[in-house]
Amino acid sequence: MSEIKGSFFKREKYLFWTFFAVYFILGLVFVFLSKFWTDENWYLGGSWLIANGEVPFRDFFSHHNPLQLYVYAVPQYLFGPSLIVGRLTSLLFMMLNFVLVWRLARKLGGRTSALIAGGLLISNLFVIYYFTTLSYRVLEVFLMLVFFTVLLGDWKDSIKYPLAVLPISLVVGIRYPIDFVSGLLVLYLAFVAYRNWQKKRVVLISLSVAGLSLGLIMLPFIVMARDQFFFSTVAFNFLTPSYWVDFGITSPPGIIDRIYHLLTIQSGVFQNFYAVAAILFALLFYLISKVVTGKVNIKELAAKNQNLVFLLIFIVLYEMFCLAAPQSTVSLRVFSLGVTAIVAGVGLARVMAAIKDKSATLLLYGLIIGLIILTPFAQYAQGNEARPTLTWQKTEMKYISDVANKVAGHTEEGDRILTFTPVFAIQAGRELMPGTTM
Repeated sequence: MSEIKGSFFKREKYLFWTFFAVYFILGLVFVFLSKFWTDENWYLGGSWLIANGEVPFRDFFSHHNPLQLYVYAVPQYLFGPSLIVGRLTSLLFMMLNFVLVWRLARKLGGRTSALIAGGLLISNLFVIYYFTTLSYRVLEVFLMLVFFTVLLGDWKDSIKYPLAVLPISLVVGIRYPIDFVSGLLVLYLAFVAYRNWQKKRVVLISLSVAGLSLGLIMLPFIVMARDQFFFSTVAFNFLTPSYWVDFGITSPPGIIDRIYHLLTIQSGVFQNFYAVAAILFALLFYLISKVVTGKVNIKELAAKNQNLVFLLIFIVLYEMFCLAAPQSTVSLRVFSLGVTAIVAGVGLARVMAAIKDKSATLLLYGLIIGLIILTPFAQYAQGNEARPTLTWQKTEMKYISDVANKVAGHTEEGDRILTFTPVFAIQAGRELMPGTTM
């Protein structure tokens, strides 16, 4: 068995590039053939307006912090207004995410961990869809993986603790001033202060990095348009449910409605993340059985695996946030898949290394491979975001292109378009009416 594994893992480099190529090809398929997500309107519109010199909050409405719009504005400025350019930008970050997941899993658990984590990542078509849309999702995942790469790296604490503050602060700069990640940043700074209580310099530098990065991202907009900024990024997001009720779109949700919504969301989560969920639950039951029988001391185990503990804390806290959030969606879990894939890969690799029975090891390998291979077929069969259209003529991208051509044919260059679907005007090379990006 060891000879088979040794021969198999000698090909790790080829397996990495094979996984990488498959992931890239799947990404390209989704870039050109997947469904159009309505939210892409906002991010395409906002990034294109910024590329033309306009300022969010002052010149147009945006309910997120502005960093993602500025990142995506660069390729829009260089290559012109295009939904495909925005999606290709997301594809670039998706591929970087794969490299970081593989690298972290390899570092924490060896080759087997990297293969399992990589397999879980490239087989999830639901996540690939959201990673290739023009939105904030893939960028914030990339920055969180950079955060964990730095935090779990081999640098001195005096270097990595302050350095890790930067990527997590940038994630805050993408979403909201008050959000899960902003709370996570506060917890991380408290952890840094606790671990470095005698090293005031490390604490001071960490606080300074957080303050400077968040200040550079948000302060200019607070100065230029304070009321608009706080309404858009704070008040609007908390008041949206009441707006729906006030305008008669929905009725106030009761307890039964909230429970039904929660169960529906959880059902969707298991449908789209069943492979990684099954592995994590299996590992949990395995650990409980070892603790109950006295074969494992939980405190000693945690002390020996502090890096995994950090990742598990993140997963648990984020899942609690998703369960508690009134407007929670299945797609919110996209944010944590990279980390959960790493934990699943590392945990399984260690269990497999401890198994002495060759037939049991082979059976486990077979189950894992089968689970990973089954995932894309099961998701595709559901017919949701995980199913791209396989012919260009029937894609929503083709429809958008046709409508944009008609808009261009019935208007003149320089005309401003009033629309709640900015993608048609932008693809037609026409300007938007002020304030109508969303």
